[in-house]
Amino acid sequence: MNHCIELTAAICQTVPESGPRHPNPKSIAERFWALVHKGGECWTWAGATNNRGYGKLNGGPALRFAVVLAHRVSFAIHNGWTPGELEVCHRCDNPSCVNPDHLFIGTHTENLHDARRKGRIVREENHPRAKLTKRKVTAIRKAIGGGMPRKSIAVEYGVSESTIGDIAQGRTWRGPR
Repeated sequence: MNHCIELTAAICQTVPESGPRHPNPKSIAERFWALVHKGGECWTWAGATNNRGYGKLNGGPALRFAVVLAHRVSFAIHNGWTPGELEVCHRCDNPSCVNPDHLFIGTHTENLHDARRKGRIVREENHPRAKLTKRKVTAIRKAIGGGMPRKSIAVEYGVSESTIGDIAQGRTWRGPR
């Protein structure tokens, strides 16, 4: 069965969990609401989170104990369906928020565009670990065009030879040439 259909079907279903550790079985929805704090605009997830701050919840036996993201569970609870391969995105940019008014669906590309538009994705010299600037990349392109060996350029600028190749091929630093 499709995982998305399973999540939608399992939201309110109470499935007895085997063993003495689970004397009071609860539906995914009941376990979800027990970990939501509704203070302020964002409804904050108070349960476990992944390494990016998104809430996560064990789907229990109804989902063969698969981990599901809390904001996707919230979307399913409030809309009665799961968006399949589409992403559940945040208007508020708070990964622990599960407020359905702050959630919308979109493709991965739309989610990335939304993040860039809001300044959550930084590239090139604005990235905190950037070693190059636009001025240095312009100089690197001139050196490449002048026939200087890529290895020499890489050593001069303290980057890998593959970084120089990526600049030469236009895979990174795609700005004006």
